[in-house]
Amino acid sequence: MIGIGLVGCGPWGLNYIRNFAQQKGAKVIRVWDTNKEAMEAALREDSRLRTAGSMAELLDEPSIQGIIIATPPDSHYALAKGCLEKEKHVLVEKPFTLSLNHARELEGMARAKGLVVLAGHLMEYHPAVLKVKRYIASGLLGELWYLDCRRMGRGKIRGDVNVLWDLAVHDIALACFLVDSLPLEVAAHGKSYLQGGLPEVVFLALRFANGVMVHIQASWLVMNRNRCMTVVGEEKTVFLDELNQEQPLVVYEADGRAVHPQVDGSQPLANMCAHFVACINGKAKPLSGPEDAVRVLAVLEAAQGSLNAKGTPVQVMGG
Repeated sequence: MIGIGLVGCGPWGLNYIRNFAQQKGAKVIRVWDTNKEAMEAALREDSRLRTAGSMAELLDEPSIQGIIIATPPDSHYALAKGCLEKEKHVLVEKPFTLSLNHARELEGMARAKGLVVLAGHLMEYHPAVLKVKRYIASGLLGELWYLDCRRMGRGKIRGDVNVLWDLAVHDIALACFLVDSLPLEVAAHGKSYLQGGLPEVVFLALRFANGVMVHIQASWLVMNRNRCMTVVGEEKTVFLDELNQEQPLVVYEADGRAVHPQVDGSQPLANMCAHFVACINGKAKPLSGPEDAVRVLAVLEAAQGSLNAKGTPVQVMGG
């Protein structure tokens, strides 16, 4: 049985507790949060859990092999580094870190110690996304032309990171995953309408060496929730709606006919949790491993630089 420790017992941390309760061969056994009320909420979710008095106490638990970090982004690097120093496998929520150099450092540590590191790029574990990935790889769509991604909805207006690092990071990860490369450059425009500081809406344009273009729109301000991606190829177009549980995928033929492929109903978070366990057991190689994290951080840093420069395109430094 793989013992899992959880750092961060907020709403997303509770989702991890629920998902690992359904996993075979692994379970969350101990949690820690700086907020005692949050830990009490975790105990209400699963009374079998034990709480730790500190991060050090959690790391010293011999029955814990893997740790989930679901805390605010500015804490990710230090917490993940501490886990790796204690020889613990680690899954870090997005954004992996707030610095490309920190991501590279964690990548190097994981490689040197032979430890599993996963970035919480959740949508790479969505069965519909994996099917689109296979469509592209098989040539079913013909030459890949461009992607249009929209991730919007009235949600929590954060004061620690802007919407680029909170929402658009999902689609940056998706773009790099589906195109299977790092973009050459990114241009980003954004604006804050409510806070006068951190942008609540951003528009990104990514340009890849193979000619693929990607447009990403992310916003906390739109009233209707939207999680859609259109993948346009020379011969077919695929539309993916993450919120459509029944038919998340539509494939449009060149003649306009719409085909609704079957997609298994597994949930991305459950898939990612199962994958983390399989990687720890040596039965799988990390899908969203540290290399993926570094690639996404390279784009995020370039995008933030473009935002700061009021939309001037910024070259993406090699991940």
